[in-house]
Amino acid sequence: IPIRPISLSQHLYKGQQLNNYLRRNSNEPWNMFLLDFVDHCPWTVRFLTALNFPVKVEICLAAFSDRNHTRTVNVTQAMKQNVCRQNAVFFTNVLEDLGLANDNDDCKKNEGGTLTVAYRLGDLSFHVLTLPIVEKTTSLLISYFATSVESVVTIPMSDSGIIFGDRILSSTVAVHKLKGIVVRFKSTESDCVFDVVG
Repeated sequence: IPIRPISLSQHLYKGQQLNNYLRRNSNEPWNMFLLDFVDHCPWTVRFLTALNFPVKVEICLAAFSDRNHTRTVNVTQAMKQNVCRQNAVFFTNVLEDLGLANDNDDCKKNEGGTLTVAYRLGDLSFHVLTLPIVEKTTSLLISYFATSVESVVTIPMSDSGIIFGDRILSSTVAVHKLKGIVVRFKSTESDCVFDVVG
């Protein structure tokens, strides 16, 4: 089914209408689009391309911490439910898409928290990304083709340690002194186990 927004294209780009439609219907058998004004939606084009890459995205762990790092919420299931065609995760509004926007008053007061996601790309490698400032309009794309976050840590094979932000640290580091989400990992040649420790 080709989609070609012409005269009403601006309405499609407002309020993430086009992106939300594409995500909701990503399991449909379409794979060809004709889009005008693609400069209005560069991440939409990347998402559509990522849907057709044969490398699967598997979410291992996801956690959100409020701005003051007083509360950490496990959002792994919400992330897993938003993997499209097993190849990409595309959020147009991270807080809303993870069900955190209306969670409670604390989340509204502390908007601007941190999201950390551990994921696997096919049989290739494990990665951890951190979005340090998640606000109302923050979007996110995770795929083999493109990732919208620059600070992505690749997990070395047969190793262990902790990840804080965009750094791998020794397991001996005092976790209680770090402010924010701290992820512990233990990897082998073919697998990796993650858990939130701080």
